[in-house]
This record gives sequence, C-alpha cells and structure tokens, in this order.
Amino acid sequence: ATARSKMLLASFAGSLFSMTLGKMAKLAGEQERAENKLTTAIGKRSDSLLAFASQQQKVTRFGDEETITAMSLLGAYTDNEKAIARLTKASMDLAVAKGMDLNSAVDLVGKSVFSTTNALTRYAVEMVGTQGSTERLESATQSLSDLYGGQAEADADTYLGAMKDPFVFIASS
Repeated sequence: ATARSKMLLASFAGSLFSMTLGKMAKLAGEQERAENKLTTAIGKRSDSLLAFASQQQKVTRFGDEETITAMSLLGAYTDNEKAIARLTKASMDLAVAKGMDLNSAVDLVGKSVFSTTNALTRYAVEMVGTQGSTERLESATQSLSDLYGGQAEADADTYLGAMKDPFVFIASS
C-alpha cells in the first residue's frame, strides 16, 4: 500500500511537471511564430516593437505574442514602427471597450487608416486625411484615444483582466 501511494504521488508529480513543461513549450512556440510573422510583415526584426509588446503585456491583459501577431497585421500596411505601435495601442483600447479580440480591432483600425474604407465610423471614430497619410494616422489615434483611451490598462487592473491567463500572470511576477 505504501509503495502504491508513493507511485501515485510520483505519477502525479510527473504529470504536473510535464503539463508545466508542455505549457511553457507551447508558449515559446507561439512567441516564435508571432515574431516570425512580424519579421516577415515588416521585412526585418524589430527589437523596438518586441520591447513594446513586452511592455504592453505588463500593463494590459494582452500577452506579448498576441500583441506581436496583431502588429504583424499592421505590418501588411506599413513598416513604420512608431505607427504600428501607436495603432496597436489604440486597437487594444478599442478591443477592450467593444469586447472584441485584438486581431479584429487591429484589422478594423488598419483598414480604416490605410484604405478608403472607414470601418470605424460605426464606432463613432472620425478621421480626416487621405488613406495612409500621417494626418489620417494622427486623426484616428486621437479619435480612438478620446473615445476609448486607457481602457486596456484599466481592464488589466481588474481581477478578470489579471487572471486571463494565470500561468502567464504567475510567470511574469
């Protein structure tokens, strides 16, 4: 009976250990995939955008791999790293305020800024300037900030925002 109990404990410990390693390996793989998408989209590795994603992970509920993937969607329109970071931050606020996922919010914002379609009008976001212009970028980020600014960081201060992925929360502490 004692041997059986020890074997059960060892089996439980082994399962717990392998689940933890499996989770860590999966997260590392997702991180690598996201970084490759961004590198491919903008044509180079961007340490500043990776640092931005890491910083956003600390103050929002969005993991850095999720942020990097979203930034790669904007990389289809521009390789301007400052523009990508500003639009990603504005998209985070929109996503939280409207209860949508980050990729959907980035897609809306990117299409609205870089094409003639202004999909954000249904969200009361006003923009001026021609597609892809600095004026349109400024107008979009300012309008999104006026309407939804700070939503992503405020959401991270809630219990559910902090516990979105407890494994990441514990690992980053």
